[in-house]
Amino acid sequence: MAAIQMNAGNGVTGNVTLPAPSTATVALVNGVGTVQAVDVPTAIQAGWQVCAGQPWPASKVFHMTIPSVGAWPSSGSVTFPDGSTATITGGVALIPIAWLNWARGLGWSATPGFGNEGI
Repeated sequence: MAAIQMNAGNGVTGNVTLPAPSTATVALVNGVGTVQAVDVPTAIQAGWQVCAGQPWPASKVFHMTIPSVGAWPSSGSVTFPDGSTATITGGVALIPIAWLNWARGLGWSATPGFGNEGI
C-alpha cells in the first residue's frame, strides 16, 4: 500500500491521531507527515492536504466487502490479475483503485462506514 505525504496545515511537530474510522497515528514534522493510502480520505476530511507530487488518487484504495455468493473466503487473500494480493479480514479487503471495476464486476461492494459508499 502506498504512503502519501500530507500537510495537516498546523505546523505541529509530534504525533497526531487521525479521527475515526482511521485512528492511525501520524508523525508530523512542521505539520507534514506520511499517511497510508487507506487513511488519506480521513485525513482529507480532517482538513489535511495531499502534498504536491504525491501519487494520489492513483494509489487510492477502497474498503470492499466480499459477495455473499461464490467461493470467496471470509479471511484469507484475494489475488488480482497482475499477481498482487490483498488480505481479506472478516469479509473485507482493501481494493486498489486499479482493480475497483474488476472487484465490482465480481460482486464486491463498498463497505459501509468508510466513505466509499458511492463507488
